[in-house]
Amino acid sequence: MVFWFFLFFCSLLIPATFLGTGWYFTRHTPGRNSAFGYRTPMSSKSDLANAFAHQYIGRLWWIIGLVSLPVTLITLIVLLVLQLDEDTTGWIGGGLIILECIVMLITILPTELALHRNFNKDGTPRGPEE
Repeated sequence: MVFWFFLFFCSLLIPATFLGTGWYFTRHTPGRNSAFGYRTPMSSKSDLANAFAHQYIGRLWWIIGLVSLPVTLITLIVLLVLQLDEDTTGWIGGGLIILECIVMLITILPTELALHRNFNKDGTPRGPEE
């Protein structure tokens, strides 16, 4: 039973991170620091680019969190109902966590593309004619 509590807790960490961080980033842009926030060279060019990147990835993570939370819960319920052995359940749970981490990393791509569409290389906003 301890295994199930551990798997349940670990599996819900990523969706909770998506939801919590997504909510926070859409409402509060972290200041310039090296410890917390969305930090890429393009997002660090200006305060406007930084705020835009946090808003964008925050919305993206909020939506992904809303999708991944029920998917994770349903997967855990199905695993509990099937009563598979701990090794199989652990591999499936671990695979789910790895998949969610990969999704988290992939969200960098659309955020960077949006930054490049909306900001010049020096971090100034693009005009409507550009």
